[in-house]
Amino acid sequence: MARRKSLPRDPAPAEIQYLCAQIRQGWSETTYRLRAGYADTYEEAQRSQCWLPPVIRLDELEWPEELERANR
Repeated sequence: MARRKSLPRDPAPAEIQYLCAQIRQGWSETTYRLRAGYADTYEEAQRSQCWLPPVIRLDELEWPEELERANR
């Protein structure tokens, strides 16, 4: 009777996480931006800046009446 080959085991989640981190260490900032979805093309990733949250002025916000009375 022929012997069955043992199947390779699946990697543990911690192993996958570790190996992915090792791969990402070799990425440039441009490659990271592209793979993270911050840009659609390599050229766009090269010229784009990091994402910044939008900035709004306080007078653009609509305050509830209770807060307006409390701030007077």
